Amino acid sequence: MLGCCSVSNASVQRLRQGSDSISTALLSLKQKLPLMIQTSVGCVALMSVLGPILYALFVRRIAWKWSFVVARTIFTLPKSSKPTHLPTHVADLIGRFFVEGFLLMIMWEFANAAFGVFVSQEPLKKGRPLTDDTKDSNGSLLAGLKAKKNFPRVRFV
Repeated sequence: MLGCCSVSNASVQRLRQGSDSISTALLSLKQKLPLMIQTSVGCVALMSVLGPILYALFVRRIAWKWSFVVARTIFTLPKSSKPTHLPTHVADLIGRFFVEGFLLMIMWEFANAAFGVFVSQEPLKKGRPLTDDTKDSNGSLLAGLKAKKNFPRVRFV
């Protein structure tokens, strides 16, 4: 016993079992990381080239008009201030598309991989299977599946 805190061997054992499953999940994610980076770079490389073109042709003027309307309510701006047809710093724009697109893609890839890894783990309660406490484990699982619980549902209106 150290000071006022004591830790039993059983709780240490349970923590180790839980951390083993987490460490294997993290190891699996670490192994998937090079493929996630490769996929992200491939998608982003294509959009880094196409993105500035689509931005200059379609998005730039619409975004300028909306931001001009909002800014004009706050500041005094002349009507003659319009953007040029093409962005002036194309290299900077391509770099921004690449960096921001890569961060977004790697976040999506990592979230997808982490969800897959952690969902595939077996359900444990204190380091043991959920049905370890019951006499009829299959009956307990079937009763849980047949239960009529009302789950909150989200509806888009």
